[in-house]
Amino acid sequence: YENDLNNFAPRFGFNWSPGSETGLVSKLTGGPGQTSVRGGFGVFYDRVFGNLFSNASGNPPFQQDFFTFTGDFVENLDRPPTQTPSAVVPTEALIFPVIFALPGNNQFQTKYANPYTMAWNFGFQRQFGNGLLLEADYVGNRGVNLLRVIDGQMTSVERVNTITGSHIAISPTNLTNNFLNGVLNYAFFQTATNLSVGMSSYNAGQFRVTKNLTNKRWGTGQIQGAYTWSHSIDDAADPLVGQEGERTFPRDSSGFAGGFKSAEKASSGFDVRHRFVMNFLYEVPLEF
Repeated sequence: YENDLNNFAPRFGFNWSPGSETGLVSKLTGGPGQTSVRGGFGVFYDRVFGNLFSNASGNPPFQQDFFTFTGDFVENLDRPPTQTPSAVVPTEALIFPVIFALPGNNQFQTKYANPYTMAWNFGFQRQFGNGLLLEADYVGNRGVNLLRVIDGQMTSVERVNTITGSHIAISPTNLTNNFLNGVLNYAFFQTATNLSVGMSSYNAGQFRVTKNLTNKRWGTGQIQGAYTWSHSIDDAADPLVGQEGERTFPRDSSGFAGGFKSAEKASSGFDVRHRFVMNFLYEVPLEF
């Protein structure tokens, strides 16, 4: 794909500890050194993992697929005939190429762009006495240009009906017929077309309580509890291996039955709405 040369990634953060010793602010913050308010924002770019590129090594003219032998043990099979590399794909070859967005090879994106995430956070810490610390944070991010693999054949019976003026019905049980009736070119089975058009969002409230144990007679240590309430949303599964219950290809790559933007937008496959973690350290008050 073409170079993506505008990957500007600024980041900034701040930290403020109120220093008031008297007045209302001092009462709310506990005085100097007892409260900290902090936040930040940053843009973070991702790289395209190499497996997507290596899968493209099987595209013509580098490799020809051979499917004509019948199922049997390997030792009983004859040697397949020599395959001659060719940039021309035979009719009804039904190969499965892997391509990336370039001008003219798909109608959704002309330039493949690097995925990136805009992340932000804001929160505060408040210390009570010498042994109790409370923390509350809002954490969020938005993913842009995320990897999204679609069927470049744009398989759709409705699409073919519109183009050809036919009235073929969609079969509720025969997926093979739906494929054959939903494409215009049998040289390819499905084309794994890698686009960077996906999005994601994550918003969370993160809360933590830490209690220090300082009584040496009964043992010192620390007890900590952390709770996260979050929601992750996206419209694109992993282009290679989706989460359990997800599809790598969208249900509709053609745009004739909802498309793959709003129709695919939902809670992420890895979304965990509530998470609580508790840990402790305890030093036994024994001397040897």
